[in-house]
Amino acid sequence: MRKCIVCGRSLERYVPIEQKYRKNTKPETLNREEYSCPYCYAVDRDRLITAFLKRLLLSDDLGDSGDSDHSFSKSTERRFDLLEIAPSGALQRYLNSHWGGVNLYTADLYMPDVTCQTDIQNMEQIEDGAFDMIVCSHVLEHVRSDRQAMREMYRVLDSNGLAVILVPIDLEREYIDEEWGLSEEENSRRFGQEDHVRAYSRRGFLERMQETGFRVFVLDEGYFTFQEFRENAWTQTSALYVACKEDSPYTCRERLAAQFVALHRCVPVEQEYLPASSACNYWLDVCEVTKDGLYLWGWIYIIDHNSRKSKLKVMLKNETNQYLYGTEFRKREDIQERFGQDKCYLYSGIDCVLPLSELSEGIYEIWLLICSGCARYRIDLQQELVINRR
Repeated sequence: MRKCIVCGRSLERYVPIEQKYRKNTKPETLNREEYSCPYCYAVDRDRLITAFLKRLLLSDDLGDSGDSDHSFSKSTERRFDLLEIAPSGALQRYLNSHWGGVNLYTADLYMPDVTCQTDIQNMEQIEDGAFDMIVCSHVLEHVRSDRQAMREMYRVLDSNGLAVILVPIDLEREYIDEEWGLSEEENSRRFGQEDHVRAYSRRGFLERMQETGFRVFVLDEGYFTFQEFRENAWTQTSALYVACKEDSPYTCRERLAAQFVALHRCVPVEQEYLPASSACNYWLDVCEVTKDGLYLWGWIYIIDHNSRKSKLKVMLKNETNQYLYGTEFRKREDIQERFGQDKCYLYSGIDCVLPLSELSEGIYEIWLLICSGCARYRIDLQQELVINRR
């Protein structure tokens, strides 16, 4: 029996990969026969990344640290910024559901609705050391200069940050093979896919990461448990690469999660929240419990000078507990034009299902939290959620 770590569903088998991607190679992290989850569509590398991220959420998984204050629960809003490059839909849903207190950002050159539309080889819109964690999965094999992309990720990573970087590695290759400008047919023949411009060897990938200045930890079957390998259908050779800057304080892979959480702990600071106003308001048409969770549907807008820093969260709270869930603003350029270019108008559809399985019993108030570059808003939806498991 399998159990997808991303969505939590149990299943007999994962879905096999398409026939056109079954090349005559020996991939390090790819199960051709059990590739993607039929429920959340998470592929095997998404499940591998999630297994590492889960160690940051659960104090029981932090090795020698049993202090529950060290975990990144969804109960606390933290000053912690995560960037996912070429975001995976399955991974984004997991992060928003389980890392609601963390600020999530996305970047891509072509994908719509990302936080920052940019080329990974030149992320000039992003300042140095901006992110505490970067996730970059199967991107470097597509770009002209993977070395320049690595240097850019190194630049925007915080000095105490971690970068989770995966590329398709062929274990039968000794060196990297690459060439830009070939036909799709030649790319497919040489590199395994029509839009790939290089094929990686393990040695070559590690050498380029180290040349950039990264120190790389390899998380493989010696790091993850046998149960995780079995439930997520990872092949025996599957491995996750987690990198840090050379002068960062990380000591060994077994303590990566505990040290990261300890370095990024923050004491919650009381900050003033403003009520709804002409600069921030909402409409909510649906707020009801379904078999999948709490379903919210409506609209929200905010006028803000710093749109990249604006984050929308949903908070469920009662006298003893609170839970945070993340969701995304979607900028409407047509509406922004009415307000002029000196202001940034974000007009967002609220359309989310919040999983309730982790909530303890009780009566919860439902709030919207908007954290922008110039103000913070807290809106009481005047709705109650009753959790009764008897």
